[in-house]
Amino acid sequence: MPTNGYYLALGDGNGGFGTPTLIPAPVLLAPPDLDVNLAFSGITAADFNHDGKLDIAYSFMDASFTTQNITQGFVVQLGNGDGTFKSPVITTTYSSLNAPLVFFGNFIGAVADVNGDNFPDVFLILPTVITDGTLQHQLELFLANGDGSFKAPSNLTLTGNMLAPTASSRSGVPIAVADFSGDGKADLVAAGSSADGTIPEIAIALGNGNGTFQPATLVQFPGFGPLSSPVLADFDGDGKLDLFVSGPGSIAGIFPGVGNGTFETFPHTNGMVLAPQAFLLNVWGPAAAVDLTNNGKMGLVVGNVVLLNKAGSVPPTPAPTTTALTALPNPATAGQTVTLSATVTSSTAGSITGTVTFLDGSTSIGMRNVGAGGVATLQTSTLSVATHSITAKYGGDANFATSTSTAVSLVISPAASQAATSTALSASPNPAASGATVTLTATVTSTTAGTITGTVTFLDGANSIGTGSVGANGVATLQTSSLSAGTHSVTAMYGGDANFLTSTSSAVSLVITEASGFTLSVAPKAVTVSQNTPGMAVVTVTPMNGFSEEVQLSCTGLPEGADCEFQPSKVTPDGEAITTNLSVTLGNANASRGGKSSLLRPSSNGSGQGYQQQGKAIVEPVFGYELVLLGIIWRRRALRSRFNRLLRPSFGTTLALAALASVAALIAGCSSDHGRNTTTVTIVGTSTNNQMMTAPLTVTIRN
Repeated sequence: MPTNGYYLALGDGNGGFGTPTLIPAPVLLAPPDLDVNLAFSGITAADFNHDGKLDIAYSFMDASFTTQNITQGFVVQLGNGDGTFKSPVITTTYSSLNAPLVFFGNFIGAVADVNGDNFPDVFLILPTVITDGTLQHQLELFLANGDGSFKAPSNLTLTGNMLAPTASSRSGVPIAVADFSGDGKADLVAAGSSADGTIPEIAIALGNGNGTFQPATLVQFPGFGPLSSPVLADFDGDGKLDLFVSGPGSIAGIFPGVGNGTFETFPHTNGMVLAPQAFLLNVWGPAAAVDLTNNGKMGLVVGNVVLLNKAGSVPPTPAPTTTALTALPNPATAGQTVTLSATVTSSTAGSITGTVTFLDGSTSIGMRNVGAGGVATLQTSTLSVATHSITAKYGGDANFATSTSTAVSLVISPAASQAATSTALSASPNPAASGATVTLTATVTSTTAGTITGTVTFLDGANSIGTGSVGANGVATLQTSSLSAGTHSVTAMYGGDANFLTSTSSAVSLVITEASGFTLSVAPKAVTVSQNTPGMAVVTVTPMNGFSEEVQLSCTGLPEGADCEFQPSKVTPDGEAITTNLSVTLGNANASRGGKSSLLRPSSNGSGQGYQQQGKAIVEPVFGYELVLLGIIWRRRALRSRFNRLLRPSFGTTLALAALASVAALIAGCSSDHGRNTTTVTIVGTSTNNQMMTAPLTVTIRN
């Protein structure tokens, strides 16, 4: 899709289309900010709010002109039914001032309803890390709320790695979703490779029908590199979904479906498998199943290759069904158990299997298996006081088609003893800094006397923050520190009890601001210290988001014999950066004036400095022995002959020179290259509210 919009061509109903019209890209950032380098990818269509009108979804990457913040994610635009669309509903997967690991890294892999609520959910492929030169991807599932927004994602563990459907990879979408186990629940196949990108793999995960999947079964293939673009279709016409996979370094082929969530395979060495119907043709790339010859047999389009199906049978046409629904008792009172019974029938003989989803409007109440006589039942006691439009939707199986019952109006009346309530909500503090604890307090009251019990659910928009039990005086509280920066529309929903009805508070706008703090930097980043010369640096404390706390400076990791001093040792930034001077000195720099020098201590860091220190310590006894020896020789001069006295100066001079030569050799052997000790010192800034920041400083001690 071009960065400045997308093209839309309306169909004429006869297989033709009108002239494509360029639809400008929507504005994702609120004025006065501007979108910078806005780009789209992977546009797809689905009815995300179940109103009978197609909506569109696509991945995006954007940057803010004002803040330079980079965002990635996907967008849903609900359709108006006339080829136009509403404002974008944005789901963000990345937001930072720092560049992402991969620009334009997230891609919509599939759109399918996996929890039976009639709202399509989104599978998103995202990059994670680079391991040994291989970019790793993960698959995340976003369950739909029914209005174009989505719940927090869940990670799915499938193949070791998978390829994203980029233009450069030419791999196609690496996942396929369909019910290939025959239980009416969406199942998942993922194609990819081992984590290092070498061994071709597929993962098969059967759905639980509630948005979760069973642990995946991993199957490996001979060859090299990832598999791509799996396709689920009935290629042999037996009413069971088969699997096609291909890859640039593997043999493409079809795995016939068994109908229970497994596929036929041909065994290979080392536990690997081959496709029973292998293609002796190197085909790979984006793939799709389609009946191109209009003979009822599914063919394949793989990359730029068309494969026609001439050997397969024509799949059987599922027999039509009818679903009838009853609700008893009707009307019912709040809290009373209501039994919903769906009966699926067909004029064609056979055993009807699969599942029935019970819906309150467009919201799923639950899903049940079809049993004997085509009957599925569900009991519920949680419906609120109102008139509910209940339907039952049969999902079909390999032999019988889907059908939906006529809506039943189920009336839930207040229990005779239930009284009306009202709920008030407060949030403190408001506004609050990001990461700070906010206390949400809901107070439930009623004009009818009595003790109000039950629970209150606190909601951020449509998402639950948590629940709190109603205590004394009808008060329920919840503390949270996980709300992101921004304005949140928070409500409190009281769930009612046997004596009091449910109620929901008015929305409270809770503002979460960016957390204040500070950064620490030091310049220069390296200093050299000697006995007579300290190392000098400037430490800068820079406030963020209005930070104005006092910051105490200190050092850790100093080498032995060294010390640090800050002037001043405490600073308070007031809207702008503030500096302090750092001096690193040797702690015994005045040893020549009476203190013992730290340079005479053996080194504790294993460096060459220890050898130089030991060499200097040896010099003292060497000089002592030479002086004693010279004294003895001098005192014996009276006993020597005049000849010996003539020789004495030459001998003494020789001995003194020898001593000096040995000392000089010793000192020379301990060269100045061993007199350096380099270490990393940590500069620590601690605020009065216990925020701590650090900065490294390289310190070299020269003797």
